[in-house]
Amino acid sequence: MIRILRILFCLYLALSLPEALHAQEPIPSFGAEGKLTIEHYNPYISATASTMASSGEILIGGSISDPSNTGKFKTYIAKLLANGQLDENFGTKGFVYLDLGNNYEQVKKILALPNGKFMVGHEYTDTRVAMAISRLNEDGSLDKTFAQQGWLTYPSAFGDFDVYPDGSILVAPALPDTRQFRLIKFSASGTIDHSYPSYFSADGEIRPTYLKILEDGRLLLAGYYANQYLSTSQKAFIGRSLANGRNDETFGTQGLTKLETTEGFIAREVKVMIKSDGNLTVLANGHISVLLAQIETNGAITKGFNEGRPKLFQSRTHDFIPTDTKLDTQGNILLAGITKDTRGTYQFGGRRILANGNFDQNFGYAGKLEVETQLLRNETLIITLLSDQQIL
Repeated sequence: MIRILRILFCLYLALSLPEALHAQEPIPSFGAEGKLTIEHYNPYISATASTMASSGEILIGGSISDPSNTGKFKTYIAKLLANGQLDENFGTKGFVYLDLGNNYEQVKKILALPNGKFMVGHEYTDTRVAMAISRLNEDGSLDKTFAQQGWLTYPSAFGDFDVYPDGSILVAPALPDTRQFRLIKFSASGTIDHSYPSYFSADGEIRPTYLKILEDGRLLLAGYYANQYLSTSQKAFIGRSLANGRNDETFGTQGLTKLETTEGFIAREVKVMIKSDGNLTVLANGHISVLLAQIETNGAITKGFNEGRPKLFQSRTHDFIPTDTKLDTQGNILLAGITKDTRGTYQFGGRRILANGNFDQNFGYAGKLEVETQLLRNETLIITLLSDQQIL
C-alpha cells in the first residue's frame, strides 16, 4: 500500500512582481500546477527538515519506519530537482536511507556545502537521547572520509551546528540542566578539537536550538530557558559570542537578550534570520503559540516593530500560526504556517509582515495566502525563499 508523504510543496510567486500580480499563483512548472505530493510505499514517513542547494535542488529529510523491525525508525534524505521531480541519480530513486543503529532516529537539519556535499544533523533515542552529524556525497552516499563511518556522535540531544569555510564544524549540543552550554568543534575530517573548550554562559538553564557562524568569526546563538519544575518560565533568548565562544558583552545584557511576554509563552524552538543591515528576525515556536521579534545589532528589541514588543500569535485568538520564516530582499518577513477557516478546517497559510510589524495587506488575497491541503492540526510547514520572486 502506498503511503502519502505528509508534506506538500507549493511554489508561489512572491510580491516583488508588478502591481498587477498581487494575488500569488502557483508556478505551473513545479510539480503539477505548482503543487507536489511525494508518494512512498512505507507505512510511516514524515518530513522534519529541508534545505536548498546552490544549484536549485531541494533536499528534505525526516524519519521512516523500518519494515523489518517494528517500532524502529531510521532517517531518510530525499532530493528534488528544481521542477519538483525526484533526482533519480541520488541514492535509490531519489531517496537515501541512513540507519545509525538506534531505535528512533530523525533528521533535525540539512546543510548544503559549497563543494556539493551535505551535512545532516540527526537526533536518536536508544537507551538515551543523543545526536549525530553525517556527511553525504553529491550522490547521497556516505562520505567515508568523515569521522569513522561517515558520521560522528555526541552524547546530548540535538541543538544545532554550523560549518566554517575550512570545513570544520561547530556544534551546540542541548546539554541538560546547565547554565552554560559547551560549544564543541570538530575538524573537517570529523575529529574533535580539544583546543576549543568554550562555554556560553547564562543566568539560568538554557537549551540551544540555533547556531550561526558570522563572517567575522563571531557566533549567533538562540534557544530557550528551560525549567523542568516550572515550564511556564521557558523564555526564548538570543545571544552573541566572540569567536572563542565566550559571551559578547556588547550584545544585550552580558551577551544575551530575553524575549518575554505577559501571556505565559513557553518557547520550544527558536530560529533566527539575519537581515542585510545586520538586524535580526527571531521566530520562537511554542506549544500552541509563536513569538516573533526584531532585534538590533546591539541586542536591543527594535522599537519600530510592533511598538517595541515581540509579536505573539496564539491559536486561540489567531486564525494563523506560523511554523517557519524567511526574509525577502526588502527585509520583510515571510511566514509559512497553518491557517484555520470558519469551518475549522486547517490549511497551508502564508503571510508577509512589514518592517513595522503589521501584516502586508497587498500580499496574496487581502493579506492572506491560503492553499487547501487538508492539513492536520499538528503538521509542520517549512518555507524556503528560492529567489527574489519565488516561495516554496
